[in-house]
Amino acid sequence: MQKNGKGYGLEKYVEKLYIDLGYKDVQSNVRFNKSAGAPANAQIDLTYIGVVGNTVYVECKYHSKNNVSFSEYAKFVQVLNLLKVPKLPVIYRGELVTNAGFDSRTIQSAETERIKLIDGAALDELEKRRKGVGGSIIAGFNAINNYKNNGAGGAVTYLIDRLLPRETQIRKYSK
Repeated sequence: MQKNGKGYGLEKYVEKLYIDLGYKDVQSNVRFNKSAGAPANAQIDLTYIGVVGNTVYVECKYHSKNNVSFSEYAKFVQVLNLLKVPKLPVIYRGELVTNAGFDSRTIQSAETERIKLIDGAALDELEKRRKGVGGSIIAGFNAINNYKNNGAGGAVTYLIDRLLPRETQIRKYSK
């Protein structure tokens, strides 16, 4: 994704949110190449290591007015299939994240495809967890790492950013 625009801003927001929530090994803009042994050439917005050691693939879709369409969802499912990401009975193989919502056809299909749908309301709930006790403890450790890597200004900026409303953070990361 281009490093500008609200789509990129949402990706950066979700990346930082997941790190603050303690998700393991969060990677952004992950590229798969057949020449490097991948089953297909593809790009995924984010990946992280799930609770049972599986890789979870995340696609972010920013929408200012409409819900995520079934065709956008279907493209994500197609990429997961090309990458041969298995559908397991209990574990989600991917997450489709949006600041908006999903159309009814996507909602109906997601469970069968083992895709977790995270809409604007679910992002708000994750943001509450981020600002709760557990998220604040993780944020303290992240602030220390920011201080080591970027000095006091980096640590302060990090702590202030995580207090901003979601849309403000997305706008900030869009630039």
